Amino acid sequence: MIIITMCMIDMFDTMGTIVGCCGGNRILSDENNKPHNYGKLMISDAVATCTGAMLGTSTVTTFVESGAGVSAGGRTGLTALTTACLFFLATFALPLFAAIPPAAAASALIYVGVLMMKNNIKSVDFSNAINATSAFLTMVIMVLSYSITTGIGVGLISFTLMSIIAYFVELIKYAITKKEKPVWNVSIVAIIVSLLFAVYFFVPATI
Repeated sequence: MIIITMCMIDMFDTMGTIVGCCGGNRILSDENNKPHNYGKLMISDAVATCTGAMLGTSTVTTFVESGAGVSAGGRTGLTALTTACLFFLATFALPLFAAIPPAAAASALIYVGVLMMKNNIKSVDFSNAINATSAFLTMVIMVLSYSITTGIGVGLISFTLMSIIAYFVELIKYAITKKEKPVWNVSIVAIIVSLLFAVYFFVPATI
């Protein structure tokens, strides 16, 4: 259960951050908002996470604050290298940075959220009730739970459940009217991941 939980948190936090930071940028993603070299991005994050854990550091992973760097013009690995060097230098001034209250970073994080909304919200099909509802739940739950993973999980589970219910409702209507046979549009992957999220959400609470 611990392995599944940590896997879900790290994987979907990374996926959400990458898509959020790269979406809407033609240099970093394609016309469908899928980031270029998506597989390599996920592998590099996985290797960094495992290496950091073995060395006893805090989690080495993607962070949504990277959106500020992307919006400022960061596009290549040189940006990450520069950030790493600055972090190394910052360790010598840690007492000074520790004195800065968390509220001071709030404005930067709010702007990061604005950038992510601007680049990605326009891709949601609000004419489709299921898509609109699941997207809305994803965004709201992310804010209320302080977790990208929880937001994605609730959104995916709601999308899968609503899509399955809608399919069987349409199937009943087809059996009565014999018009417009419904098409099954829920992938097996979505169902499997939704079940894993259900385990992630509910099993720990019952142990």
